[in-house]
Amino acid sequence: VLEGNLSLEETSECLAQLQASQVSASIPQLCLGWHTVAQQYQKVHMWLPAIQAATRLTELCPGPEPYVLLAMLYRSSGRHVEAANQLVLGMRLDPAGVEAAGTPHGRSFLLYLGEALSLHRLPGMDRYYGLASELARPVHASLDRHSNLPNPGSHLGGNPSAGLGLGLTPQVWADALPDNVLQGLQSGLSSTSKFWDHYRQWSGFQSWWIPIAHVHSAGLADSAMGHAAKALLATVGGDVAERVVGIEWWAHMRTRFGAGSRSEGHQLHWDTNEALHPFLEHEGPQAVHPMLSTVFVIQGNGGPTLVINQTIHPRGDDPFQQTNGWLMPLHTNDLIVFNGSLLHGVLPGSDRSWPEPDAKRVTLMMGLWATECKPARPLTRGACMSMDLDISSNAREFIKTPTRPQLQSCRADLRPHPNPNPGLGAARESQSCEAKRRVPTPIDQVWADTER
Repeated sequence: VLEGNLSLEETSECLAQLQASQVSASIPQLCLGWHTVAQQYQKVHMWLPAIQAATRLTELCPGPEPYVLLAMLYRSSGRHVEAANQLVLGMRLDPAGVEAAGTPHGRSFLLYLGEALSLHRLPGMDRYYGLASELARPVHASLDRHSNLPNPGSHLGGNPSAGLGLGLTPQVWADALPDNVLQGLQSGLSSTSKFWDHYRQWSGFQSWWIPIAHVHSAGLADSAMGHAAKALLATVGGDVAERVVGIEWWAHMRTRFGAGSRSEGHQLHWDTNEALHPFLEHEGPQAVHPMLSTVFVIQGNGGPTLVINQTIHPRGDDPFQQTNGWLMPLHTNDLIVFNGSLLHGVLPGSDRSWPEPDAKRVTLMMGLWATECKPARPLTRGACMSMDLDISSNAREFIKTPTRPQLQSCRADLRPHPNPNPGLGAARESQSCEAKRRVPTPIDQVWADTER
């Protein structure tokens, strides 16, 4: 067995007989055998026999590495609850060992681990949703508490026409789109839409670029996407809208943990055009960000969006000391707008933030750029892809999704405010319909008190 002279099936049968007889092989040898078998089945994506071998391994040699191996096999086969159970067993035994065993899986492992703890309502999510993980900068424990709250009905308030320019405080508009436009987007981004084939076929980040002139072109004039883009420009208004040269757009669909193949949170990140610079040392060139990052909430379920008052370049001796932030629970047809240079992400939600087992968290993101956003490698998948590429065919089909038959809505006819203030919020739709703002929940302390 250990010399590898048998087939995987013969090896598994032989190891099972040795384990049952408890002779001829020591436990360490058996564990090595089962570990090898599990990895070999994993390489050929034979999940069931791989899981069976890894289960034998955890029975004989319980420890962080076997639990992580079994959890990742469950994850690959779509059995997320079982994966979470194994990670929690490992964490109860040796948290540091689980973190170390998950290192080869990259940052996404820590995100997954945080969600597994939230699923079991155990503390610790805050440790694994920190900034880029390599900085060992976990978020404050208070955010773990927010993650386990139901999705509250945040109160409305604020001055609808108050211009904030490119300030740091995020803004949230309720009822951002007319009903017929929202329904068109919901149809175009439904779980059966061909648009999601882009994400099923390629796991890396991908977004598309629309020059501003195309927003008003015939191809987008009557589409739900075109109406949403024009509504966004009218909402931000002022000189911000005038400076936009194009819109980068992409979409996300998340399900509750265990109900789909994707994690339902989103680790902290900056929106930046990485094609224009190498990823950044603190002393390196300034990152290029969109002027504004925006989120249309197409289906509002799951955890809240977190925006942090922190840019990619640190300020002061320790920029983590006094950093504050804002939480924005999701509500269908909200529009979230914030400065494009700020750190942001999505916290995992508790069971109470998912009203139904098959509920979806669907968002449409648009970055408003004052400079052209270029792909890192032309004619390949990635950020700011051209809509003309063959690989963008499903995206082209989505952006042409028509609106549903026109319904009466006070936001159906967006036009500039007659006396706009420059900057964010300098437009509203009509004198008879007041734009409604939600007030984000302020977070006084984002980062945990740990040594950098």
